[in-house]
Amino acid sequence: MPDARDTASAALVVAPVPAPGVADVHARLEARVAELEALLAAEKARGDLLRDQRDGAREAVELEQAS
Repeated sequence: MPDARDTASAALVVAPVPAPGVADVHARLEARVAELEALLAAEKARGDLLRDQRDGAREAVELEQAS
């Protein structure tokens, strides 16, 4: 016959019931992650644009110096 420890351990294996408000917090965290991912993508695009501008300026200077 199982003792109280076995019963308690078995209860932990069952999917936990989230506390009230957990779903709301989870949804807000997912929204924040999406917002941060969008900001990161925008910063990467900005970095790419600045790199392209820098490279274009460097090429223009090299062409001017070569002529």
